[in-house]
Amino acid sequence: MASKIQAARVLSASGVPVVIASGLSRRSVLDALSGKDAGTLILPRAEGKLSSRKMWIAYARRSQGTVLVDDGARKVLLEGGKSLLPAGVIGAQGPFRPGDMVSIADRRGRIFARGIARWGSDQLDRGKGKRSAEVRTLLGPETPSEVIHRDDLTILPHSGVPESRKGAAPR
Repeated sequence: MASKIQAARVLSASGVPVVIASGLSRRSVLDALSGKDAGTLILPRAEGKLSSRKMWIAYARRSQGTVLVDDGARKVLLEGGKSLLPAGVIGAQGPFRPGDMVSIADRRGRIFARGIARWGSDQLDRGKGKRSAEVRTLLGPETPSEVIHRDDLTILPHSGVPESRKGAAPR
């Protein structure tokens, strides 16, 4: 059942309505196509489908590690559509390199986003919680200012954030 729900989430994020129905009934598909109650209907995302790049970030590649963020960074990512800066990072799990796909989790370990890391886990261990000026002094001026750039970050559709607030400007 978990794989059915995951597939339904991917299709919903793609803008496709989904019906999860019994495979035991011969009429399930016909009932669903005719609009009859055939099972659980999952409608597409309220704000429209994700771009193909955002879909790729959210679902296509396996995550190589996890970046843990504080509550302030979580809020900015969810509500402001901003990039992840080192000041909001509290830790990293698993070894990963720049260019790897990573999950983004809150301090309780709940994954709510995914993105392409611009920093490796070794850099994060040394630069987490630090401001940009400190990072450049510590890690060198060539270090990207963002741990994950907003163009390389996707909030997961099932993250528990109201659809109307994802990527909206802060209140």
